[in-house]
Amino acid sequence: MRLRVLASGSSGNAALVTLHEGGRRHDLLIDLGLSPRRLRGLLRAEGVDLEGLAAVLLTHGDVDHLHPGWARGWPSLLAPPIVLRPGHGSVPARAGLAHATTRWIADELELGPFRIRGLELPHDAEGSTAFRIDAGDASLGWVTDLGRVPEGLAALMHGVRLLALESNYDPPMQQASARPEHLKRRIMGGRGHLSNEQAIAFVRALHQADALPGRIVLLHLSEQCNHPEVVHEAWLRLAPELADRMRIAERRTPSEALFATPADLAPSATG
Repeated sequence: MRLRVLASGSSGNAALVTLHEGGRRHDLLIDLGLSPRRLRGLLRAEGVDLEGLAAVLLTHGDVDHLHPGWARGWPSLLAPPIVLRPGHGSVPARAGLAHATTRWIADELELGPFRIRGLELPHDAEGSTAFRIDAGDASLGWVTDLGRVPEGLAALMHGVRLLALESNYDPPMQQASARPEHLKRRIMGGRGHLSNEQAIAFVRALHQADALPGRIVLLHLSEQCNHPEVVHEAWLRLAPELADRMRIAERRTPSEALFATPADLAPSATG
């Protein structure tokens, strides 16, 4: 199972999960935060069309995760189902996708070779959704847009081979920024976003529980209040023994291919 983060940040979020099994290819998309034209182009570059996806997993309805252009660009025929929590049931209609096929994930959902589980995350009024995707020995965790680590998240992510985790802001940069105080309070108040230190603490907790992912990719870095060099420094200071497992997703360009398979089965090179 392979993950390629297509874009990650306030300007748009999307990622492609690909599995080859039994001579067939299976693809899942996580989020629709890019315009239809741009996202379709990125998918074609990966060798898949939107209509060929097994499903789209939607974390929540913010515009950087569900682009407004899909109200006009969502196909009426051959469109993949959108997977979301029942608590987000009004999101498709509000986004102009009332005709989209939806699949609810209250506990566990099987889609072809994928077994998908979800968990509500604390984010603004409606929350976001963490996903765990399993297929055979491969496992991937996707966790973004959360203000704090909720109960049950460590259990859901226990033993994943690849963890994609938000690391949105550096607290000193946030406090020193020119952002209005109400925005700072929203982001840092427990229902906004996860800081670098909170992300590291969660990974360390998994490590202490003997459930450390083989690979970690950090998501959704703030353009104003974070920087890859700041993130690297924080990992070298707080978790130096784990820093070599960590990669950072780009805001606007696709990441390298990352594999959610056991280390001894992963390809020796990405691509």
